[in-house]
Amino acid sequence: MIKKLLFSILTLTSLISFCQEAYYSDINLQLSGTDLKDALATKIISTHTNLLSYTPGVWEASKVTDKDVDASKVVLIYGWENGTDQDITNDRTRDNSLQDRGNGDNFVWNREHVFSKSLASPSLVTNNPGSGKDAHNLRPADKNRNSERNNFKFALVLVILLVLA
Repeated sequence: MIKKLLFSILTLTSLISFCQEAYYSDINLQLSGTDLKDALATKIISTHTNLLSYTPGVWEASKVTDKDVDASKVVLIYGWENGTDQDITNDRTRDNSLQDRGNGDNFVWNREHVFSKSLASPSLVTNNPGSGKDAHNLRPADKNRNSERNNFKFALVLVILLVLA
């Protein structure tokens, strides 16, 4: 049984490694440090062709990248609770159709940058293509909890949330 498992893991690892070979074939993998980082960054930037619009592109991407096991819901970045208490802002999930449409609704989700836009250097902007509207940098969040977060770093937010809870 263990031999079969080890063989399967080795086979899968080999297949994944060889599948990536073609992509990295023009990168000198003998480089190290900053030189390797720069070469990889150039490769990623030059091959990145699927630019999403901030709206509706990232909204739709979030419904896929942050999908709950119940496919009609998204997992919220600050959520930890299953919806049985009286506080809707700490729910773990939200129906994916309840995205914030700017009409003042409360039980909706919006998008939260995983790093505060105001603290980023260079700044994360959402009116131009780039990291400010990259779906990798955005997660669904309860609108009200997201607003409470303000520009605090995550560790500080955790302390504040624990004090408020």
